[in-house]
Amino acid sequence: MTADHDGRVVVLAALERELAPLRLGLLRSRATLVRTGVGPRLAAAATRQHAAGTRLLVNTGCCGGLTAGLRPGTLVIADRVLEDPGPGRSLLEASSPDPSWVSRTLAAGRSLGLTCVSGPTLTVRRALFTPEEKRRGHERSGALAVDMETAAVARAAARAGVPYLTVRVVLDAADESLPLSPRLLEGLVALGRGKLLLDAFRPGRAWASLRLSMRLVLASRGLARLLAEVL
Repeated sequence: MTADHDGRVVVLAALERELAPLRLGLLRSRATLVRTGVGPRLAAAATRQHAAGTRLLVNTGCCGGLTAGLRPGTLVIADRVLEDPGPGRSLLEASSPDPSWVSRTLAAGRSLGLTCVSGPTLTVRRALFTPEEKRRGHERSGALAVDMETAAVARAAARAGVPYLTVRVVLDAADESLPLSPRLLEGLVALGRGKLLLDAFRPGRAWASLRLSMRLVLASRGLARLLAEVL
């Protein structure tokens, strides 16, 4: 699928392991792939840095499912972006992804036979690790999926006057817990590091993290096919 006008496309993801499966599929496109690092501050900074001369910003990577029907490997194309600023504060809504890119991406995914949905997503400051946290996130927002960067990318893109698209692949379902401990992930965010390390010193967690990493590689194949088709 070709673009409507000239200019480069920038694909943003928090982690190199999220970008790696996309590199081969996007070799023929003019897309620039950028690892932002984990969390809103780093995502916003990377978006600002790469927005100039860009016709489209693509926010991608993995996300957590918030609804029962959203299984790992499902592609989520956001049409609205909500943000949870923290306890006791009302939800915020960031600028929406470009509707023409949303519709063409959804159509392309379906034509490829991929499992994809479109709807609202939720950006949080702290990862939702447990099924109970995910249930509360969905009840509060009505969102399909959750991540930690999209709202920051949306706001930075809006300030730069550049349209953006969010396409993420579900890594953990609503009824699954993430194997990383909250303390470890939040430490990585505070340090601005973009690698998920195995928390190998807790029984069972290293295997669960390895299994999740393998799932990311497999789930990202559909994401790579879709982006190659659209971009």
